[in-house]
Amino acid sequence: MREKIFEAKDVVIKFNLRGHTLTAIRGASIDLYDGETLVGFVNLSDEGSELFFGIGAHPDHCGQGYGTQMTALAWELSQRLYPGKPMYLEVRTWNTRAVRCYEKAGFRVVGEPVKRVTLSGEGTFYHMVRQAQG
Repeated sequence: MREKIFEAKDVVIKFNLRGHTLTAIRGASIDLYDGETLVGFVNLSDEGSELFFGIGAHPDHCGQGYGTQMTALAWELSQRLYPGKPMYLEVRTWNTRAVRCYEKAGFRVVGEPVKRVTLSGEGTFYHMVRQAQG
């Protein structure tokens, strides 16, 4: 297992803008580096009753444990920023490595796979959800 390099406690979130304290965040996008090397990103977007989780790992760094760490970081941040909200993602059904990663992190497939057209073409996706504890 790769040494843990991403931790929510290392992320500083400032809520002050032009002397006013902000009371809400609609979304967050974070690029993640190992030293000077970009290994991936996570996005969190508040969609009302759920929080959308987007993740991407640089192809050169897949299969090295970064996805597991990025998923854990996103969950920790989501619960700091949006306590109690479930988090969901969509993943292509053929991406079994990613599906296993998300299942290990507590996500479960909900419903039937859906077809979507994206910028990279048409695909079939699982909708995966992690429920908040409590």
